[in-house]
Amino acid sequence: MTDIKGKTEVINLPAPQLYAAFADMRNFVRNLPEDKQSQVQATEDTLQAQVQGFNLGAQICSRMPYSYVQMKELGGAPFKFNVEAFMNPVDLQRTEFHLELHADLPFMIKMMLGGKLQTLVDTITEKLKDASEGKINPSDINIDELKAKMNI
Repeated sequence: MTDIKGKTEVINLPAPQLYAAFADMRNFVRNLPEDKQSQVQATEDTLQAQVQGFNLGAQICSRMPYSYVQMKELGGAPFKFNVEAFMNPVDLQRTEFHLELHADLPFMIKMMLGGKLQTLVDTITEKLKDASEGKINPSDINIDELKAKMNI
């Protein structure tokens, strides 16, 4: 099992607002560029998309209001994984946040992606922090730019 703990950042959002963003999978689609939204199907609990011929997705399997959301694989992912989002209020307007990724990676995938997964988890947190500070618009986050940063 590969376990990755992302860096902790203080996000300039109240814990209930940050929790709401993660507790409804439809929010992830709303923040995608319009040309990508049609490629993704979402409900409150699930998110699915076709990625390089695979039907990949995630499903929320656990929620603790204002502090925790856990998602696990859904669909044809080539490995089992879960992602946990942790939120801890600092004050009424700021929340300490980090992600954890746990994946049962086959050896070859682990060799190709192992170190890049840390970059992915940390970059997601950094982009969330930048968006909370008004430095970027969430819909301006470019998935292709993220792939390039990870070299995949």
